[in-house]
Formats: sequence, C-alpha cells, structure tokens
Amino acid sequence: QTDAERALALARESGNWRAMADAAGTLGAALLRGPVPLDEVEHRLRELIDDLSGDRLTQAAVRLDLANTLTLRGLLDRAEAEAETARDTLEELGQRRWLIRCTEIFADIARRRGDADAAVRLHRSVHAAYLGQRDEVNARLASIGLASALLDAGADDEADAIAADVEREGSRDDLETQVVWRSVRARAAARRGEVDRALALAREAIAMADSTDWLLLRAETQEEVAEVFTTLGRPEAAEARARAAELYRRKGAVPATD
Repeated sequence: QTDAERALALARESGNWRAMADAAGTLGAALLRGPVPLDEVEHRLRELIDDLSGDRLTQAAVRLDLANTLTLRGLLDRAEAEAETARDTLEELGQRRWLIRCTEIFADIARRRGDADAAVRLHRSVHAAYLGQRDEVNARLASIGLASALLDAGADDEADAIAADVEREGSRDDLETQVVWRSVRARAAARRGEVDRALALAREAIAMADSTDWLLLRAETQEEVAEVFTTLGRPEAAEARARAAELYRRKGAVPATD
C-alpha cells in the first residue's frame, strides 16, 4: 500500500494522466487486498476522489475501486450507481481498457444479486474484450471469473474446461490464479462425485490462500471450499463456513452467497 501511494504521488508530480490512473488502480487493489477494513477503504477512496478533482480519468479509475468496495460490502445499489458514473466518464473519454474493468464490476454485482445468466454474459464480454486487446494476463483472470459464474449457472463442464485451460497456461507465480482455478475445479469435481480429487484440490486451494494476508482471497476460498465439503457431505463444511465468516467479518465484507 505504501509503495502504491508513493507511485501515485510520483505520477501526480509528473503530470502523466495515464500513469496516475494506473497508480490509482494499484493503490485501490492494495487497499482491497490488504487487512484494511472495507469501511476505511471506502473512506480513503472517497477522499482520493475529492483530492483528484480536475483529473477525470483518475477519478473514474478510483470510482471503480469504490464500486468494487461497495459490492463487497453488499451495498449493491450504491455500487451500481458509482460504476455507472465511472462508466459515463470513461465512455466520454474513450477509455476502452477501463471500460472493460467497469463491465467486470457489473458482472460481479449481477452475480451477487443471483442473476447467473447476466453474470455469465458480462463475464464472457470481459474475457472477449481482453482477448481482443491481446492482454493474456487479464484474459486469464477474466476466464476464472467466467468459470465461477458458469458454475453458479450450473454449466459445470464448461466451467471445468475453462479452469483446466488456466491450470495449463497460468503462471505458477500468480497466486490468485493458482488458488482460484483449484477452487473452481474442486467445486466441479465435487458435483461429479470425484471425492478424492475434489478434496485434494480444495485443500491445496486453502493452503495456498492461507499463505497470504489477503483476507478476501482467504475468505472466498473458504466459502467455495465449504460448498465442496457440503456437496460431498463432509463434516468440515461447518468449520470452513465459520472461517469464511470470520475472515469476511475482519475485512468488513459480506459473503457472496448471502
């Protein structure tokens, strides 16, 4: 977080608007991933938006992080309003790359509202857009989001096939990707009744996520692994749900399944 704040300060001194937007995005990600509670993250982001008056692009980039923060807090109407405001600015400025991120937030909102079909449609759009820009790293992350949405929609085979592609092609140094494809494939395996494989993948995902201080990644992994245990009728399900709830509480987030 400190490094991200320093990078933003340097970008502002240079007057490079693109570097400022990227640095603001990095700071937002650091605040979301770290231990800072989401109500404090919201306050910090709102201060930053006010402080960036006159820089519409960077304001819009920070507003996307604010929308994401509100989504994680379960404040979906407010999140959607902030995302729409950011989208209007980004469309006016012709910022296609940031508009992809905006669509991703709308997809997350749809998923939390239980609209699986809309979530899948929007996640497909995000994945296709990154591929169109030849952005393989973000396309790979987007494909995992699509796979998770497909599982929610009951398209288990397609979800598992996408996660298998990520398993083959993803960087071993990308911890988030390594955790999430395991969670997706564990859920799919559990639904097929592949007990040993599902349990092995689920436990690997938990171990990898718990090696970090990334509260949301750890909470989401416990939540998804709880589904695996529940599907398999395992007693560990209650403990996983309790751990997820505690991690969400510490971050000030609402579980995606609430």
